[in-house]
Amino acid sequence: MGERRKINRAVTIVEGRECNQPVANELRDTAIAMGFDAKVLKKIPSTNIAEGTLDEVFSDCVIWRCPVEAKNTYETERVISYLQNSGKLLINAQPAGGRFFSSDKYFQHGLFQLDPVVKEHSLEMHMALSRENIDDLLKRKKLKYPFLLKPDFGTRGEGIILVKTKADLDKVKKFSYLSTEPYVKSTYDWRVFVMGGVALGAMKKQGDMADVANFKSRASGRKRWNEDDINVMEEIGQLSVHAAEVSGLEYAGIDLIRDDETGKFIVLETNIAAGWQNGFREATGISVPEENINWFSDRALLFESTTYKAVKTYCDRRIRFLTRAGQKNYNEIVNHERLIKRNREISNFDLEHKNMPLVRRLSSAYALLHEGRVTKEELAKIKMLIASIEEYEISRFGNFIGKDSGSLEDSILRTAYYIAVKEKLDAKK
Repeated sequence: MGERRKINRAVTIVEGRECNQPVANELRDTAIAMGFDAKVLKKIPSTNIAEGTLDEVFSDCVIWRCPVEAKNTYETERVISYLQNSGKLLINAQPAGGRFFSSDKYFQHGLFQLDPVVKEHSLEMHMALSRENIDDLLKRKKLKYPFLLKPDFGTRGEGIILVKTKADLDKVKKFSYLSTEPYVKSTYDWRVFVMGGVALGAMKKQGDMADVANFKSRASGRKRWNEDDINVMEEIGQLSVHAAEVSGLEYAGIDLIRDDETGKFIVLETNIAAGWQNGFREATGISVPEENINWFSDRALLFESTTYKAVKTYCDRRIRFLTRAGQKNYNEIVNHERLIKRNREISNFDLEHKNMPLVRRLSSAYALLHEGRVTKEELAKIKMLIASIEEYEISRFGNFIGKDSGSLEDSILRTAYYIAVKEKLDAKK
């Protein structure tokens, strides 16, 4: 994995919006209580941007919640470019499409279509643009009553309009920055927090059932409780991880509903700077600020170390967030309990071809070592494979194998095989 520098346990929380200062301050206070130096940055001085002295402004760990005052968007782009190339541990400073100012809902749904998992659990959205455009969508049967008009930018259910009939549509006078979305009858909503490629937990909510158009009530939840159905939690957790990954977010609050008629879960949006002040901690017992700082601690240890033991320590610390199947697979492999029956010739073929999927190459190395009769040539191939893996970047989500590996669940088999093979090689020394 190469030589790595020491990460200072200090965090900068970028949050310029006055309404979100309580969230930022709680993050800061939590970080300090957990042994970090911490500060909230409301404004990035233009002088530091112009003179290229941003090292004076940012700590080694940065939580990007919302860009702060700048003369223009180019200043923000310069800051982001600096962060992305600084070697710092970052949260949400690399969102897909460069969405550093907001969570554009219409743009998000375009991203959802890129992920084969989320695509099947998302809704078709169209830009509203004008009354004529909506009439055309209705005429072409791309839209039907009832439907929603949703602001592209907004939080807490504000500005959402339920359009049941043409008469409702006639009342709408302004269509700019609105998108259409099919109306789905759903008794409950869910908020899932994702951190570092894993789902931390889920809060189930119910709004004002007497008024289905009261979207503020739905967003906040008149009733809130922990999602304790493990099957539901695993399904929405995996959906949320994929939604965060395709959105390019290490940290996100994911909003979901379930269609009362079909039972299908639907991903509504990813929130780039989600807060937990809506009762999430009270409902689930999970402290999102602590998990944010824990993630920095885990990542720093992984970033600084050059041994596979650090990789295993990282995985062991985060294994609690995986599904039951993920935990079982991981433990079987790292404990050398998985039996793989693979022809020796096929295993050698797998090792020799670099275009073979990595999990296949690693599992073949694992199978050969488990047989206990490895030739010098086979051992050399396995060592070359491991050496090449140890030159990989650690992904920004904190998973070891592959810079683009998003969720820990997706990369767990590859990482588990790496750990097991490395331990076998060390035992042969």
